[in-house]
Amino acid sequence: MGMFDQLRIKRVMLDGYRSDDWYQTKSMECLLVDYEVDEAGQLWELGVCELPNTEGKQALSYTGGIHFYQGNRYYDAIFDTGKLLLIRVQPNTEQLPPEDYSGNDPWDALLSNIEEKAVNTGIDDLADQHDHYLYGTPKH
Repeated sequence: MGMFDQLRIKRVMLDGYRSDDWYQTKSMECLLVDYEVDEAGQLWELGVCELPNTEGKQALSYTGGIHFYQGNRYYDAIFDTGKLLLIRVQPNTEQLPPEDYSGNDPWDALLSNIEEKAVNTGIDDLADQHDHYLYGTPKH
């Protein structure tokens, strides 16, 4: 089974589900760290094993994706410098009527933003050979 971290979301999910329960994730440290996303979408580190940090909760500037789950509910969240950009409900999970979801696909908003942030590196095989360019491993 292995170690994992916990994540609590303090807002209504896109599928209408709301809970102050903890979700499990293996997308972060996997050292039993507790994280929280507040109503404004800020990602916080709270502590370890439900014991608070001695300095209080710490705002994180994490950029990337977090996959988290609880029972038969699976979600993906994308963060940019600690701010939640979107949460996606994974297929084949229990769906409830949405409470505050506008019906617009949040992935469309994200994908439309990618072209603005894309950088032309001039390297045609960067996606296929990223290990070579990042770490110097032989090309395959």
